Amino acid sequence: MLIRDMSVYVDNDDAARARIELAMTIAERHGAHLTAVYVRRPIYSPRYIGTYIPADVAEQLERVADGEEREARDLFQSVLARSNIASHWQASADSPARALNTAGRVTDLLVLRALGSDDSKVHRYYSSGEVTLNVGRPVLIAPCTGEWKAPDKHAVIAWNGSRESARAVHDALPMLLVAERVSVVTFGKPAYGDALPSDLTQYLARHELDADCHPVADAGADTGAALLAFAEKAQADLIVAGAYGHSRIRELVLGGVTRYLLEHTSVPVLMSH
Repeated sequence: MLIRDMSVYVDNDDAARARIELAMTIAERHGAHLTAVYVRRPIYSPRYIGTYIPADVAEQLERVADGEEREARDLFQSVLARSNIASHWQASADSPARALNTAGRVTDLLVLRALGSDDSKVHRYYSSGEVTLNVGRPVLIAPCTGEWKAPDKHAVIAWNGSRESARAVHDALPMLLVAERVSVVTFGKPAYGDALPSDLTQYLARHELDADCHPVADAGADTGAALLAFAEKAQADLIVAGAYGHSRIRELVLGGVTRYLLEHTSVPVLMSH
């Protein structure tokens, strides 16, 4: 798979610049087109559906929405002014989830923000987990804090032999191929019938990728924290992981590796489902 088309979610949040920078540097490396997906602030809150809003108030709210979009678009254009990649601004009045699913299903890589931020400038909440589950494309989750270059130094693969982790590795191949180092991290013993870490390293070797394996004792409910700790200690700049390998209901109730990474990651995470 080649990365020739990318989309990045742009909001008015404080992490927008770093997220655009991350998407831009990846697009530059792979010669990809980059689309900014922006969702306008709603004029009518769902809490007040059916409530009359005076025309002058509606006009004022529209001006606020126009100003916010202009601010976000100016930021996007100022960042990309340093690049020669092709780009496009795509504004929507739909819900963020629907706008991202629509854009994401016809792109090679969708860049989103992580969960867990109380940033007051995020005026249209969406769940990056729900988008990852439904979009049918690889998603790159950008942390809410920090700045990142294009991931090309050390990629860490979270491997359990499942369908989801296999999908994530396949979708991450274009980014793994430019990494200087690839590590495969496993927790506990694989389930019966799942592909072994040695199977994965053999597969990667056929793609001219030399990966080293790191078996880690089963961390149980703390697997997400253990994975992130390993990645941070190894100075990884990319984590590759399958999304929602367990029952979606179970993960909603009990959490899980996917949710932990979405809420706590300090490293860009490529996920697929």
